[in-house]
Amino acid sequence: MPDYKHKYRYPLVDLKKEYEAVGEETLEAIKNVVENGDFILGDDVSRFEEEFARFCGVKHCIGVGSGTAALYIPLLSYGIGSGDEVIVPAFTFIACPRAVAMTGAIPVPAEVDYETGCIDPSLLEKAISKKTKAIMPVHLYGNLAEMDKIREIADRYQLVVIEDACEALGGSLSGRKTGSLGNTGSFSFYPSKNIGCYGDGGAITTNDSELNEKARSIRHYGNGGPAGINSRLASIQAAVLRKKLPYLEDWNEKRRLNAEIYKKHLQGLPVEFFKTPEDSVPVYYLFVMKTGKRDELINYLTSKGIEARIHFAPPIHLLESFAHLGYNKGSFPVAEKLASEVVSIPMHPFLSESEISEISCEIKRFFENQHSEP
Repeated sequence: MPDYKHKYRYPLVDLKKEYEAVGEETLEAIKNVVENGDFILGDDVSRFEEEFARFCGVKHCIGVGSGTAALYIPLLSYGIGSGDEVIVPAFTFIACPRAVAMTGAIPVPAEVDYETGCIDPSLLEKAISKKTKAIMPVHLYGNLAEMDKIREIADRYQLVVIEDACEALGGSLSGRKTGSLGNTGSFSFYPSKNIGCYGDGGAITTNDSELNEKARSIRHYGNGGPAGINSRLASIQAAVLRKKLPYLEDWNEKRRLNAEIYKKHLQGLPVEFFKTPEDSVPVYYLFVMKTGKRDELINYLTSKGIEARIHFAPPIHLLESFAHLGYNKGSFPVAEKLASEVVSIPMHPFLSESEISEISCEIKRFFENQHSEP
């Protein structure tokens, strides 16, 4: 994750600049919570839930303690557990399969599309078995998965779709916001997200009233039911998010503009960018390139004070914690290729065009040096 002490001239995300933009508002919101002593499931939580549900175009929002909890609680709510299988992308952050494993169910990797980075719908049915209970597609880096195709397959096999929108706050597909594209949506408000709180936080969105009631119960010990944990969105974090939510659309638009500026500057270089599905609006939580010179490029940029990171490697099926699933190198070649090529470079709403130009110039210099080497 980013070094908030600014080891880099250009960090992946600049929370200091964000604080300069909205810090006064968020501190006032925190002060109000402290003065009122309304810390647990307080008024700001219920108000944020209403506002975020409205933003996503759904009936219900349940604030929880983290993005991982926002994935885990819907699984419990649908009764998924030991002996069940849940399909996840072979290339994603570990929280996705980890949430499945926490229920006792088995995360089953599905191959991804090299062009989008998300689950490849044309290969999805290969991962479905009689034990499959749900599909958990991920909008990788803020690039939307092909949810209409995924939902069609899920409906045919009577499977639940738990939409992992943790990296896609505010994205949309055919005019519908993320969080409304599956049976449930899961969000993370980790500080580096498109809007983040000052700690951990998450949310579940749904139009399913029964799911809403179950999830609310589970996040608060289960109220004596069969399943329950302590995972509530703190009132202070909800207050911060309420102040940031009105900025989300503008900040996402700035991210999209920055992405286009990057692409223009980097045109003609031996790098590839992820393609966005038709009728989708991405949000560029991260700006990620694909290159066969990934490791060398990271070392070069780091030496120039530009933060560059890998999101994510190794792929899920090659992680040590999932070795027991029995997959080997070569099981998911596209996921493995992506894991060897992806590199994230600075992306946030407060990047100026001149800063993007300077970062891009260093990337150009790197490839020019590579070309000139004997």
